[in-house]
Amino acid sequence: MATNKLFPPQLDGTLPAFYKSYNADNELVGANISIPFSLGRAISIIEINGISMRISTVSTNNLIATVTTNNFEITDDNIAYFTLEAEIAKKLNEGQYYRI
Repeated sequence: MATNKLFPPQLDGTLPAFYKSYNADNELVGANISIPFSLGRAISIIEINGISMRISTVSTNNLIATVTTNNFEITDDNIAYFTLEAEIAKKLNEGQYYRI
């Protein structure tokens, strides 16, 4: 019987930032963010199938979106790469801080 486990990543001293993508007509097509993380010693690399990110506002803690990716590197520099759809990217404002 397979069980799903939640392994929260450790974001030590990082301040990830979103960058928005536009097409040739200057229309928003999405946003991207790369988040470095580290794993606890008790976690095996083979146990990780994907990484989820919750985005919420800092001031009111309102949930904006939950995004999952399986695009990540587990090497010396662990990095998870998230691509956000335009609907989510429209909710993000430049210069605003968000809880990740």
